[in-house]
Amino acid sequence: MLYTPEQIAAAAKDATFYVTPEGDWLRIQYTELAGSYFLALDENTGEEYRIYFDEIAEDHDPEFHHLVRTQIA
Repeated sequence: MLYTPEQIAAAAKDATFYVTPEGDWLRIQYTELAGSYFLALDENTGEEYRIYFDEIAEDHDPEFHHLVRTQIA
């Protein structure tokens, strides 16, 4: 299934991490809706990336993850 740039924007806005097709986990630092991109950091290398929504929309299975705090019982 292909996704629209708008769907990718909504996922990126609420996510903490984006996983590249190569399996690299990038921490989403900032989502720029007007510019149609998000900034992401590879915490292992320190490299920063500007990733455009329309580039990810071409991917068949984009992967975003959201960190949620777990309550200690």
